[in-house]
Amino acid sequence: MNAVLEKKENNRALINIEIDAKEFEKAVQGVYLRNRNRFNIPGFRKGRAPRKIIELNYGEGIFYEEALNDILPKAYDGAIEDLELEPVDAPDVNVEQLEKGKPVIVELEVTVKPEVELGDYKGIEIAKLEYNVTEEDVEKELESVQKANGRIIDIGDRQSQDGDILTIDFEGYIDGEQFEGGTAENQDLEIGTNQFIPG
Repeated sequence: MNAVLEKKENNRALINIEIDAKEFEKAVQGVYLRNRNRFNIPGFRKGRAPRKIIELNYGEGIFYEEALNDILPKAYDGAIEDLELEPVDAPDVNVEQLEKGKPVIVELEVTVKPEVELGDYKGIEIAKLEYNVTEEDVEKELESVQKANGRIIDIGDRQSQDGDILTIDFEGYIDGEQFEGGTAENQDLEIGTNQFIPG
């Protein structure tokens, strides 16, 4: 078996495989022996007809397709190994030559892993980033996490204090008159955050 590689664009590879005529003939004979019981030829008991008689009745290439299916996977695997390729999909197969007494020539096109060339990365200097985190930064982050994951519980009859969240209804007035957007119901207000104008 001989294999020749032709590299194409977009990580495609064209592999031309040539299988020796004697090797293919051996595969054809194996297919004949495996299938001869299926043929009924007048003048011969079932399974006893010679291969040449079957080929005369059904065509010279009656066993070729199955023989190729038997021999091609091994030839393809051998070619992939010899050519050091890494296919990422099944190949497209095109039989170029399949004749008695001649080498079998098959063309297979397949997508392979792209070749990656590393540049000269040795000796490259990188800047080391340093972060100065203060205790104040840590405290702020902890408070943020606590607020995000905290749950509200009923304080009962206890007097409210800073940090408590009250649910209130309110009405806002300017010079004794209500103004637009100054009224709400069931509004959450955290004591001590100065979210509302005093008064």
